[in-house]
Amino acid sequence: MSTPEPSPATASSPPMRNASWRMKLGAVVVSCLVALVLLEGVVRIYLALRGCTANCYASSVLMFQHHPRNGFELTPGFHLKSVVLDIAVNAHGLRGSELTQQPPAGTRRVAVLGGSSAFGYFVSEGDYASALLERRLREEGLSVEVLNGAVPSYNLAQDIVRFEERVRPLSPDVVILYLGWNEWRQISAREEPLLTRPLDWSYRWERLAAQSSLYSLLRFRLLSPPAVFVPPGALSFAMTPEGQARFERRLELLAEQIQKTPARMVVCSQAMLAHRDAAPEMLRKVAQTAEQQQQVIIFAEYLQTTLRAFADRHQAPFVDVYARVPPTDEFLGDPIHLTAAGERRVAELWHPAVVDRLAATIESAAPAAD
Repeated sequence: MSTPEPSPATASSPPMRNASWRMKLGAVVVSCLVALVLLEGVVRIYLALRGCTANCYASSVLMFQHHPRNGFELTPGFHLKSVVLDIAVNAHGLRGSELTQQPPAGTRRVAVLGGSSAFGYFVSEGDYASALLERRLREEGLSVEVLNGAVPSYNLAQDIVRFEERVRPLSPDVVILYLGWNEWRQISAREEPLLTRPLDWSYRWERLAAQSSLYSLLRFRLLSPPAVFVPPGALSFAMTPEGQARFERRLELLAEQIQKTPARMVVCSQAMLAHRDAAPEMLRKVAQTAEQQQQVIIFAEYLQTTLRAFADRHQAPFVDVYARVPPTDEFLGDPIHLTAAGERRVAELWHPAVVDRLAATIESAAPAAD
């Protein structure tokens, strides 16, 4: 008996099944993409209705860009607005409103260098110390721009590069150095800690993915653990001779860079909860054990003493913010970052020294009398 020939339908069934499977898979993929796009739109509409920018969940990624020498810097043109915070970075990579490369005729410039404490970590545009100082000077009739050249997490080594590349080209007449906490890693290390790391795919992927409000909501708000300022027991503030020498040498390097310009320095210590006058509950925000707390206080006092001596050597005013801002939660929202009241207090402390320095620059620029 002969075997019957397969019918056309039977012969074509495997390819048809494959095509059907691919169509179903394609439909699932398209449906998922449409759902993600819709969810992205929902999140963005929700943020817009609350007055927030679409990037408000991803500030830790998008506010910074890679820098070949410093590892990172502020992203020029970045703007973030959330329910509690408003941050703007101008085209020159400084926090604040846009400004011209050179100051307008008759206008003096004051620049601030430092880390997140000088940046204004807890406050919005116009409420950090440099902006408050500018407002007061203008109310007193002075034509002055105060530039916020600070970058969160920057230490002195990075501040030197920051001054060279971003601040000096803007022709400041006065430079305020607000230095302190971020030096602990350098001062406690025997060998030079690395500032930069090679770029890898994860960095590029994170920045690309963070453009999505939906991804940022999931990654940085819902799935991230709460931020811890100082991991208990994880940090050592025990200073090394090598670290102290490196810090003091870098202070002189920064002074040399500033002295190559007409600018005058104002040197400041930093407000901290690491203070002998701090209440026990305040010190526990700094470190967990009594030994660690004592280490951090010794570190803070070393900074205060060293910065004072540095200012004296260079005949610069020394503003002892560490001694004159009480270590309480009225002025400090965590171990180092100023509250709105703290920002106002620091601006008040800066004011006399800056007025004095501005007067000195005006006198030195005036033509000699015949």
